[in-house]
Amino acid sequence: MDKIQIRNLEVFGHHGVFPEENKLGQKFLVNAVLFVNLHEAGLEDDLQKSVDYGEVCHYITGFMRDQTYKLIESAAERLAEKLLDHFERLE
Repeated sequence: MDKIQIRNLEVFGHHGVFPEENKLGQKFLVNAVLFVNLHEAGLEDDLQKSVDYGEVCHYITGFMRDQTYKLIESAAERLAEKLLDHFERLE
């Protein structure tokens, strides 16, 4: 299994236990390791057979901006679920 790594993606969100965190928001750094079989994409030079990490970054940014969770652990779990649902090639 191959990996695509996203490191330190800076996003702004309103996550946190305290009301001030939810109201004011703050910067988060998101790291993700995407597991995907890239063999066919590499042989055929075809992005459709891979996962567009730029699109994944936009998806993560939108998710973190539009959702609010008290615990960053909850945000991470929900984000992982949504990524697996949205990007069919991810494992």
